[in-house]
Amino acid sequence: MKEETGYDVRIIKNLFVKETVIKGINVKTYYFKVEKIGESEGINDPDKTIIEAAWKSLSEIDNMIHIYPEDLKTIQKSSDEYREKI
Repeated sequence: MKEETGYDVRIIKNLFVKETVIKGINVKTYYFKVEKIGESEGINDPDKTIIEAAWKSLSEIDNMIHIYPEDLKTIQKSSDEYREKI
């Protein structure tokens, strides 16, 4: 599978699906926990909404400004589950 940052990834876990309306369009966004398995071929951003594409540490995720702040709790929960395993 190719992630929007252009990396080849393997899905480890389905996290959640978010359904919302953006500018009058029904949007369904899928969130996954993935493992990077290849190099990036460049960002795939047809909507021109990506400001930065980077791999972040778990602590950096907790402290960054999110374009979808309502998703932060789910991301943190997934991160907490990972932290408990290591």
